[in-house]
Amino acid sequence: NDNVMTKNENNEPVILFRLACDARTGSFVPTFSRSTSLLQYLACNDMRAASDSTILRAANMAKYRRSASSVRGSVTAFGSGRAVRDAFESLSRSMNVLGQRTGVGGAWRDRDDKSASLRQRAIHLACQDVKVSLMTCCGMAALYGLSAVAMGVATGVQASPDMAGGKLEPNSATFLATLKEHNIDSSTSFLPTPPVSLLVDQKLVENSSWTSDGDRVKESYADQELFGVLCSVNESNGLTLYGAEIRVKLESPSSIPTRTGLVLTKFVVDGDEYSTYQNRTNEGDVEPPAKRTKTEANFHKGNDDDCVTQDLMEEVERFAGILSETLAMDEPAATTTTDVALAAAVSPVS
Repeated sequence: NDNVMTKNENNEPVILFRLACDARTGSFVPTFSRSTSLLQYLACNDMRAASDSTILRAANMAKYRRSASSVRGSVTAFGSGRAVRDAFESLSRSMNVLGQRTGVGGAWRDRDDKSASLRQRAIHLACQDVKVSLMTCCGMAALYGLSAVAMGVATGVQASPDMAGGKLEPNSATFLATLKEHNIDSSTSFLPTPPVSLLVDQKLVENSSWTSDGDRVKESYADQELFGVLCSVNESNGLTLYGAEIRVKLESPSSIPTRTGLVLTKFVVDGDEYSTYQNRTNEGDVEPPAKRTKTEANFHKGNDDDCVTQDLMEEVERFAGILSETLAMDEPAATTTTDVALAAAVSPVS
């Protein structure tokens, strides 16, 4: 497919996050790279993940309502931190349940001849819950971890999850029309989370109107243009990141942005445009520069091979270069781009 840009021929999975087991309690705990500070703050629903405008909004609300709940509610007005925290907590609970179903912490007691089949069914259902939670958390980690760090490296501006006008609505008529325009399957599972974005341009718009009483009403607002990243994840296509040009309307520095438009755009790599960027193998694709890979033993019995993985920062370096060329950061003059689909993908964590 001429619209697909693949990454490497080894199909090395990228380490987005790790799931560690607490030796004291036996519970599973997600751990993140030190470079993904935004993802860490969102996973804890921390106020430090909010942008300056959201912090200002929280301060204004606290003037009228002196309570911690009002501040927390204003910071998570778009639900980004709450959604990420709930996703990783759900993954931890699912893994804990799977451990219990498989006998961790205690053995199964067969009461009759049906106990074995019931145990097998319970383990199968627990595995399905873990798979769904793991796919969602991989999408969250790629969106607020990999993408946010790469956008910061490419532009020098810290990306934010609360500037693009709230969470994505995949089932809205406007978004479905956008997918149809760019030949993207409407059944694609987009994460209903706020896109991570950064400010590209803005201008002040002033409108004047007259009332029936002859009074002149003047309205002014900031029209902002953002570059954002969306995410979709499913079993067939893996994990995919879609870039988009987003327009929002901001009535005041402390007001909630209102999204007025969202147009998908293409990646530009070495002067060529690609609809998708995937960590898979296709013949005829451009080979990435040679880099050292990180090799870790998987410690599985009966398998002497090593699991070759790619470090997160190696993927960040490549993704940042693509974003820099897409946004024309390395050129003195801005270039025009066509409004077509943009997507970047990394393989799901094994």
